[in-house]
Amino acid sequence: RRTTRIKTRTLQCFLTFLLALTLAVAESAGRAADRVVTYPAPAGEPVSGDYEVTAGGQKVDVYTARVLDPPFAGKQWDFGGPYSFANFDVAGRVTVRITSPRSLRNTVIRPQAAVASMTVEDDHTLVLTLDGPHKFSVEPEGRKGPLLLFANPLEENPPQPGAPNVIYFGPGIHQANKITVTSNQTLYLAGGAVVKGGVLAQGDNIRIAGRGILDGSDWEWRKGPTPN
Repeated sequence: RRTTRIKTRTLQCFLTFLLALTLAVAESAGRAADRVVTYPAPAGEPVSGDYEVTAGGQKVDVYTARVLDPPFAGKQWDFGGPYSFANFDVAGRVTVRITSPRSLRNTVIRPQAAVASMTVEDDHTLVLTLDGPHKFSVEPEGRKGPLLLFANPLEENPPQPGAPNVIYFGPGIHQANKITVTSNQTLYLAGGAVVKGGVLAQGDNIRIAGRGILDGSDWEWRKGPTPN
């Protein structure tokens, strides 16, 4: 009987160990699945003073976008600006925290289905839960200076610098002006790159990709290095 009790206890200990190991592996797999990748703004690039954002506890730099040129200012398209925008990559569920000197009490999310939940923590803080990648607008006052958030899927097999038929811009500010892309070429803007210029596509099977920013705001409307 004593031998039987010892064997029973040994089996119980083994099963307890196996359960703990399974839970640890599952927890580790969950952490691996719920990933956030951010891309710091390059030195010298202005960031928004209207919003601060974190995703999964990581800082996400927020940029500004000029939305009105003289031909449009004061017209029916003039809702006030500039807009703010930010991007990061995510896999799995993530908590996004937004703070602003503006009141966020009456914020509307468009589309509303992009977020699993929204909590107004206080007058200047929102906490959003995302189930995965989504693109949406955070609108404290409608079209007056919203925050556009681009929660992208994780990149898979991005092009590498020096690869054949790849025009590659790494992190940093680049004064590229006119970028001509021809048949079977890929223009790749890595996360953290701000490329000032325009793209002239000449050919077929052209691909433009990456998490960087193509910025035409150094030029007036239709007066840049490319026709559009």
